[in-house]
Amino acid sequence: MTDALEDDVEYERRFLVADLAVLNGVEDYEQIEQAYVWKAGGYAIRVRTIRRSDDPTGETQASFTLKGPRKDAHRYELEQPMDPGHAHAIAEVTPHRIRKKRYAKITEGNTWVIDVFEGANHGLIIAEFEAGRGAVGSLKKPWWAGEEVTEDVRYNNEELAANPWPFKERP
Repeated sequence: MTDALEDDVEYERRFLVADLAVLNGVEDYEQIEQAYVWKAGGYAIRVRTIRRSDDPTGETQASFTLKGPRKDAHRYELEQPMDPGHAHAIAEVTPHRIRKKRYAKITEGNTWVIDVFEGANHGLIIAEFEAGRGAVGSLKKPWWAGEEVTEDVRYNNEELAANPWPFKERP
């Protein structure tokens, strides 16, 4: 990977949440809606809107994102802010969408985001730890985590939008 692209790489590990006690005491969240415009070969283009539960203005933020294939706990990601009205308009004509609440939690000295999926993916809860290459590589599985799904493409959001959890039978 070239140095120019290195700035646009996200390093993360992902786990199913086995013990919901990890969310005890966490109240604030981000309501996230993502619409997938295109996906092929591990690449995906999406629009995302975010509304924070603790924002009294109720303002929505939006972004346009290109993601590359995930390999060895990293993935190319290029994200740009965009007008929320345009993001909503694109989402309206896009059939593959997900909704989730995202909670931030510090546990065992690490900051995690925990996504509680809604709609067709209701019941699915995935925790992500995102940091630099070294921290992600040396991460120990926390007490509340279940199966690691970092490299399981079925748990990529673009896949969940098209093939919700529990996964549809594929031909």
